[in-house]
Amino acid sequence: MKTTLKVLVVFAIILGAMCMFSTNKVEAHGNEAYSTAAITKGTPTENSLDNIPNTISLNIKESECVKAPELIMNEVIAQLEKQGMTLNKSEGFGENVPEVKIWFGTKDNDEWEWNGLHNGIYKIVIRITVGYSPNVTNIINKEITIKYNNTANYNENDKNYVANLMKDFDNKLIEIYNRPNQNQDIIEVLNKKINNSSIKLIGNGAVWADPDENEGGTGLLVFKDGVYYQTISVKHKSYDVTSDVNIGNNISVSGLLPNVNVKVTQKENNEMITEVNEAGYTKVLGTYELTLTGATSLVNPIDITFDLGTTYNKQMAYILHKKADGSYERFEKQIQNGKVTITVSELSPFVVAVKENIQNENNQTSTPDQTEQDKTPTTNKGEKDTTPKTGTMDIIGYVLVTTILSGIGIVALKKKI
Repeated sequence: MKTTLKVLVVFAIILGAMCMFSTNKVEAHGNEAYSTAAITKGTPTENSLDNIPNTISLNIKESECVKAPELIMNEVIAQLEKQGMTLNKSEGFGENVPEVKIWFGTKDNDEWEWNGLHNGIYKIVIRITVGYSPNVTNIINKEITIKYNNTANYNENDKNYVANLMKDFDNKLIEIYNRPNQNQDIIEVLNKKINNSSIKLIGNGAVWADPDENEGGTGLLVFKDGVYYQTISVKHKSYDVTSDVNIGNNISVSGLLPNVNVKVTQKENNEMITEVNEAGYTKVLGTYELTLTGATSLVNPIDITFDLGTTYNKQMAYILHKKADGSYERFEKQIQNGKVTITVSELSPFVVAVKENIQNENNQTSTPDQTEQDKTPTTNKGEKDTTPKTGTMDIIGYVLVTTILSGIGIVALKKKI
């Protein structure tokens, strides 16, 4: 019985550690900056929110402003419940049910604007209404000023830095390949262009679109180190791109614009074969020349998938790409389901190779972490990427912590039993 109990406790500890490490962080992005609640019991009056201060300090950063309406709602509910009311954080209980609505804006803003941040992040309106439009009665219409815990960090140097950084994007056209999914796709494209982890973008709810032209625009709040500095308006034009187009020789491509294709021909390249062999990959599976048809250059990166067959499954493939400037781009990736995919920004000669006589060895030693891990492309001949692999270290860390926790559980049980 004691042994069984020990095993169960240790197992519970291990599960707890696994859950702790696997927790994902969820973040809002600005389209849902409002909160509602129905008053299902009791009747509010125009004095019901007199104890809610006109200025409220919140223990969140300015870049977390989308949380503000919910935090204010919690204070409003607590105040109304002291007066004997009951609230449900929902809406649509009927035209005679009073409803609390909180959103960014002022007392003068129309209700349709409540789901956006385009009115700013420092003013919030609390409105209690009865009835539906156009027969809406306002019981309370209270305006609140919000203070955040990092507002004092605002400074002119960062303001000027952000203004200079955003000049390339504010009111400029951004081309996107594949239709954007509201604000977040636009934000991801800009994040890659900006490449600065101190900058955060949040959609402010101001959007427009012309579906016929695949054009649109969106407003974005710009934060640096969590402090708000600027709002920009980004125009975007989206393009549909092709997916998994077979171009022959067991090669397919994805990401091409309509009416653009790739022609593939087999072409020996002794210089590149020598380069591949020197890297230890002596079995060459193909030498190809890939050229565009319908365009002179790629306007966006594309994916190229080589189908190498299941004979080499789980082996590492080595793909050498000679760029237009004569430098080499190298890819080492594990073959999965007989295929390997790389992403390139230009086309030219490619050589694909594997190591000979290591099928069994690779099947036994390859790990899931190696599957998706590319070596960083280099432009110098013969160089190998020496970047340490992080996946293995993560797993070791998890196992170490789990082992420690398990040991603590066993020792504690021994003391008690």
